[in-house]
This record gives sequence, C-alpha cells and structure tokens, in this order.
Amino acid sequence: MEQRWGFLVPWTEVLRTRIKYRWPEAEEGVWAFQRRFLEVYPPARFEESNREGDLSEEAEKDFQVTSQKFREALALLAAVAYVDQSAWRYLLEHQCGVDLGVEGEEIFEEEIAVLFQLYMIKGGDEIQFPPKFGTRSGSMVRGRPTQ
Repeated sequence: MEQRWGFLVPWTEVLRTRIKYRWPEAEEGVWAFQRRFLEVYPPARFEESNREGDLSEEAEKDFQVTSQKFREALALLAAVAYVDQSAWRYLLEHQCGVDLGVEGEEIFEEEIAVLFQLYMIKGGDEIQFPPKFGTRSGSMVRGRPTQ
C-alpha cells in the first residue's frame, strides 16, 4: 500500500497530528452526524512562539505554502476515499497519524465518511466551522496548485 500511495507523503505530512477521529459532542449537534467525523486543525498563522509580533516576509510565505498544501491534502484525501476506501483508511492511519482503532474496538468502523469538521484557533479559543466550509474555501486548490 505504501508503494502505491507513497507519492502523497509531501501532502499528507502537513496533516500529521492535525486530524482526530471522534464522535460529536452534545452541543455540536449529535443529531446532525450519524457517525464519527474527522476533526481538522489547519495551520495557524501565529504559532505559540510568535503570537505577539508581525510575521516576517519569509514566515508569511512559509505559512501560505503550508496552508495551500493543507487544503490540497484534504482534497486529495477526499478523492482517494471515493476511489479506494482501504487506501483512504491506510493514508489516514499511516501517513496522517489518525487513530482509527482496530477491528473489534468501538472506535473502528468499516467505512469512514469523508466528513471534515474544521477548527481554527483564535486567541486561545477554538472556532468551529461546519463541514461544508472546506468546499467553499478550496477554490485556490484548483487555481494555484503547488509545484
């Protein structure tokens, strides 16, 4: 499987530690979700060490490149899910570091839905965006792909 999908590593490495697989909590509208979803934390412009000051030109450029790879990685993962569910599971688990459990555990599900819940950090508070936000924010993915 690694040999077949290893070419995605430059994108999926951006997602490592940024995706969690979980059930929605009561205030998130349990009735809206029939199953677990993928909670996604995009890269932040100001990491903990640089919250106060302005970003240097180089840091801003790095952030823009990372953000674009992040959006592309989510789009690529979603495409893989529609083509090959076992590859989707493999990429999430082995390249993105998501704990999907093993067969027999409660967390394990036969098929993982392509449902991303996007969370942004602002001043120490989490801001939650609905799953459809990603479809509205991905226009640059097709317009300006990474090299």
